[in-house]
Amino acid sequence: MERYRTPDWSSILLPTVNHAEKSVIREMFQRLRSGDIISFAGGMPDVSMFPYREIEAATDQIFSDHSHRVTAFNYGPTEGYMPLRQWIVGHMRSLGLILEPDNILITSGGQQALDLACRSMLRPRDSVIVAQPTYLGALQILRTYGARIVSVATDENGPLPKEFEAALCENVKFVYLVSDFSNPTGLSISSERRQLLIELARLKGIPIVDDAAYQQLRYAGDNISPMISIDQRITCDNDREPLENGGVIHIGTFSKTMMPGLRVGWMAAPKPYLNKLIPLKQATDLHSSLLNQMITYNVIKEIFDDHVAALCKAYGEKRDCMISAMHDNIPSQVEFTTPEGGMFVWVTLPKGSDAIKLLDLSMKQAKVAFIPGAPFYANAEDGMRYCRFSFSGVSNEEIFEGIKRLGELLTDVLSGSRRGEN
Repeated sequence: MERYRTPDWSSILLPTVNHAEKSVIREMFQRLRSGDIISFAGGMPDVSMFPYREIEAATDQIFSDHSHRVTAFNYGPTEGYMPLRQWIVGHMRSLGLILEPDNILITSGGQQALDLACRSMLRPRDSVIVAQPTYLGALQILRTYGARIVSVATDENGPLPKEFEAALCENVKFVYLVSDFSNPTGLSISSERRQLLIELARLKGIPIVDDAAYQQLRYAGDNISPMISIDQRITCDNDREPLENGGVIHIGTFSKTMMPGLRVGWMAAPKPYLNKLIPLKQATDLHSSLLNQMITYNVIKEIFDDHVAALCKAYGEKRDCMISAMHDNIPSQVEFTTPEGGMFVWVTLPKGSDAIKLLDLSMKQAKVAFIPGAPFYANAEDGMRYCRFSFSGVSNEEIFEGIKRLGELLTDVLSGSRRGEN
C-alpha cells in the first residue's frame, strides 16, 4: 500500500512567495498587544470619527427596500455599482478631470487596484520606477510579481528629474508614485514637478500609476491637481471630453476618508486600458462586494464633503500637536517633515543611527512605537536612519506624552549615555 505524501511547499510555491517578506507593520501589531505602548506605528484612521450612525442608516435603507436588498446580495457587474461609479465621476470632475463611468473600475480597496495594475503589466524582471522612499505595501506587491525595483531619489518637490529621466531608459513597464502626502514621508509632489515627470514618462510611452489614497486629506497649503488631471490637459486637445487617451492610472480609496473596513476603492484610467483590465478583475473575484459598495454610496452621497472637512480639521490638529511636541522635545540633531496633509511625519536621525535598534529600545524603555524606515526602501540599508510616525489614530494627549518620552530617550542616546544600545 502506497504511503500518502505531504506536499513539499518550498518546491511547489513560486520563488516570489517563498521569499516574501513579512510586513513590519504586522509584526509591530503583534508586539503592541500588551497595550501599555503609545503607538505611532500603523497608519490608522481615528476610529472615533467613523460615520457609524450613517453606516447603520445606509444599511437599514438597503434592507428596507426589496430591490436594493436583492441587488446587494446578488452577483453584480465587475465594473462596480453604477450609482457609486457615477458619484466618483462627479467627485473627480471637482478635481478638474472629465470622466465617464466607463473610466471607473471599483476595486476591493486601493491595494487591489495596485495589484491589478501589476498583474496586468508585469512579467518577472520587468522594471518599475518608484520614489525613494515609497509605500512598503507597493514594494511587497512588486516583489510578489518578481519586478526589478528602480528607486529614484527625491527632494521636497518629488522625484529628482535627472534621475527620473535616466531611470526611464531601463526596461520600465510603469512608474509608481504616491503624489499627495506620501506614505511614508508625508510630502507631496509639486505641481511643476508633476507636469515634468508626466512629460518625461510620456516621451517614452511609459504609464504612471498614481496612488492617491491621501489626496483629500489636506490641512494646509493650496490644492494640487491630481496627476491624471494634468495628464489629461497634456493629452487631450479638448479637456472637456471624457478621458480616452493618456498615460496616468489613478488609484483612489474610501479607506482614508470614510471607513477602511468596507474595502472600497477605485481605479480611474483611460478606456483602452480599463477595458482590458475588467476581465482580469472578473477572473480575480467576479466583483467587489455589492453590499459594501451600496453602503459606501449611501453614506458618501449624504456626508462626504462635510465628513472630509471634519477629518481635515481633526487630523490637522493632531499634526500640529505632533510637530509642536517634536519641536519642544526632540534633539536638534534629529530632523522631521511638516506635512501639509496625510497621516505621517518622516523623521531623519543623525548619520550612523539605526532606527531598528532605536525602536527596540524605545518599546522597552519609553514604551513608544514607530515604524523604522528600512521597509520603505527597495534596498533596506538605505533607510536605516529614518522613521515614520503616524499621528492620525492617536489622541493629542498620547501624542504629547509619547513624543516627550521619545525625546528623553533620544537625548540620552545621542548624548552617548546609551550609545552602546543604539
